[in-house]
Amino acid sequence: MGRKKEKGSGIKKYYYTFSLKVDHPDVDHKMIQNKIYQYYKSFYILHDKDINKETGEVKDPHYHYWVEFKNPRSLNSVAKELNIKSNMLLIVENKRAMLEYFIHANNPDKAQYSVDDVVSNGADYKKEILYKTKRDILQEWDDYVAVMEGRLHPRDYLYKYQYILCDITNYSRK
Repeated sequence: MGRKKEKGSGIKKYYYTFSLKVDHPDVDHKMIQNKIYQYYKSFYILHDKDINKETGEVKDPHYHYWVEFKNPRSLNSVAKELNIKSNMLLIVENKRAMLEYFIHANNPDKAQYSVDDVVSNGADYKKEILYKTKRDILQEWDDYVAVMEGRLHPRDYLYKYQYILCDITNYSRK
C-alpha cells in the first residue's frame, strides 16, 4: 500500500505565512529569521501588544512571518526548509491583505503596529502593501466576474478584498 498523501501537499504556491509564539519550545526563531532573511523575500513582525478580548489581558508575544518564493513550493517542502511542522503554515491567498494584517491596518479595534515594526530583507514593506501585481489585478477581476455570474457570493468577495472598502471609505472622506 502506498503512503497517504497529506491534504494540500501537492499544491505549490508562492506565498506562505505562519505565526509562532516567541517561547514556542520546538521553534528556533533566530534560525528561521536568518534563513528567510538570506534566501527569500520575507517580512516578519513581533506582536507583543495584542489583547485577548475575553480576558482583557495581553496575549502571549508571537511572530507573524510572510515568505515569498521565486518558484512555487509545496507546503511540505517549505515546512522542511524552515524546520517547522506543516500544520503551522498557511498558504496566502491575498498577499496584500496578509501584509496589512501585520500592522492591523484594517482592524482599528486591534493593537496598532507601525510599518517600522516590520522587519524585511530589503523589500519595501510600504510599497508591498500599496502595490498590486498583475496577478493580483487579474485575480481580483476574475473574482469580480465570479460575483457577477453568481459563482462567488458578494460577502466572500468583500471579505477577500476588504482593503477595497477601506480605500472607498478613505476616498469618500476627502
